[in-house]
Amino acid sequence: MVVDDETSITYYDNVLNAIMEKEAKAMARKVNGKLVGYSSEEDAVLEFYIHGSSYHVLEDAAHVLKREGNVTDANVIRPAVLQ
Repeated sequence: MVVDDETSITYYDNVLNAIMEKEAKAMARKVNGKLVGYSSEEDAVLEFYIHGSSYHVLEDAAHVLKREGNVTDANVIRPAVLQ
């Protein structure tokens, strides 16, 4: 886990989740990442590794994926914080 210097947001370094229907490897290429995890359900939850990425790079990659027609959602993975 890392903390972004600018926003103070804690997130998992270099990892992005996306929920999409298919074409996972092509989506990974769109964000210069590698598919490293997925579920086998109809709407797959995919996990991408994007080497050397900052929080803002991961956020931008999530926005790129969200613009795709077959992506339901894409987010930077952030840990749950218990108070």
